[in-house]
Amino acid sequence: MARRRELRIRGNRHDAVDGQTPGPGHADSGPSPDGRRGHVHRRSRRNSQASKLHRRPTRQSALGSLPTSRGSDSLHRQKPFHGKPKNRSIGGPDKLTLTSLLLTHMHSPCVITRLAGGLGNQLFMYAFNKAISERNGVPMKLDVAGGFMRDRTYKRAFLLDRILPPVLQASRWESRLFPLGHTLRKLDRKINALLPLGRRYYIQERTLGFDPEIYKLKIVRPTVFNGYWQSPRYFDDLNPDMSDLIHFPEQLTSPLLDESKRIQSANAVCLAIRRYEEVPKPKHHILTKEYFTQAMDRIEQSTNNPHYFVFAQDMNWARNNIKSRHPVTFAVEKDPHEGVIQDLFLMTRCNHFIISNSSLHWWAAWLSREAGKVVVAPQRGWPNADMLPEEWIRLP
Repeated sequence: MARRRELRIRGNRHDAVDGQTPGPGHADSGPSPDGRRGHVHRRSRRNSQASKLHRRPTRQSALGSLPTSRGSDSLHRQKPFHGKPKNRSIGGPDKLTLTSLLLTHMHSPCVITRLAGGLGNQLFMYAFNKAISERNGVPMKLDVAGGFMRDRTYKRAFLLDRILPPVLQASRWESRLFPLGHTLRKLDRKINALLPLGRRYYIQERTLGFDPEIYKLKIVRPTVFNGYWQSPRYFDDLNPDMSDLIHFPEQLTSPLLDESKRIQSANAVCLAIRRYEEVPKPKHHILTKEYFTQAMDRIEQSTNNPHYFVFAQDMNWARNNIKSRHPVTFAVEKDPHEGVIQDLFLMTRCNHFIISNSSLHWWAAWLSREAGKVVVAPQRGWPNADMLPEEWIRLP
């Protein structure tokens, strides 16, 4: 029995090699019955090496902790990093780098557009986003936060959710794909300029007019667009078009519904005034009293018995300068932010339009379904000539 027990012990021991000692953490480190020290089995050797790799220092990154070794064992055995990454990323310790964001979001193509500005600008960006996503058959997303963070002049907010169908919103990580700060934007433009348009993840509007390369762009990866995209040629082929997509809130107040009935019962002309009085040094072309007088003359040459409905932020200026032998109704002044949707609702109910150089007024005229509508617009003050359809009357 003693002999069998000794054989079983010998069988469980490793083969002996002179001068070899077991690695750390292994149980068998004593001498063999013949006086030689037991050696480490090949499997134990590998475990020892893996243990050493496991204890190697790691390099922090925005995606977690990655081993410095190139061996696959070290990557497989490395414990996940649950701490806070070091301050090596853009914007502070809690923000991911653009490189790591690209690595985590390159899984499926989509179109992401950053919203900014007032309701009119947001409608252009939405229409552009929807058109390019439909042409490519990929999802559309909107960044509804980043573009309003630094709007200190107008203090605008996201409004499209009140008149358009629900749309996917970009996550806060996807929002950070937009370079922040002048230095980063400048660097990003230089890097993107080295890449073909179809390989860029971030596309800044290159021209204020229609860009045929953007229109024909094939989306094969998550692509971020930043710009105003104020050309109807981008979304001429939308089906259904924007007038079918927009639905105004059903909870309209009684005074608003009464005003809508008055508009629809007359040969209504929307006279929309925007003079940018709230901007200390406006870059826009400021319209004068003479422009509106000349525009009313053109309307009266084209239609009978017009009834002017005036929409303006400065109603005092409007009452002092808008005069006509035909009826003139001044719309009730509303909050500049909350009332913009109500104004757009009322303006689209009109038959004809005299507009200022404003994207909101542009949309009011564009969305009107009146077959014989007459639209008078200023020739100057627009970001590009593409905005004004050929059938609209342009005044200098």
